[in-house]
Amino acid sequence: MLAAAVNLPPTYHFVTVAAAATQAPNFAGLSMGGATALGLAERHPNRFERIVIADSLCQSRAQSSQQWEERIAVAQKQGIEALVEPTIARWFPAETVAQNPPHLDKGAQ
Repeated sequence: MLAAAVNLPPTYHFVTVAAAATQAPNFAGLSMGGATALGLAERHPNRFERIVIADSLCQSRAQSSQQWEERIAVAQKQGIEALVEPTIARWFPAETVAQNPPHLDKGAQ
């Protein structure tokens, strides 16, 4: 299994597609997924047609680490549901949230 080969947790099932693919797939790593994409590019450059890294830093900043620690604490104390509204507020402009389009409900599920 490719996920085990690159030391990824089993929850990264999407990575196993590359191991079973008859053609080299494309892989995009967004934000924190950029680290996964970099690891795949480094360890398995010939398994992918292309790898795209978008909106990702090469290392975590102290501020980012603190934000993640705070989110983890909220999830542990209040459950993951407590992070839905703040996440939507970070990802979407206030005007979009005010219009309450259907895709926001899908993202909140």
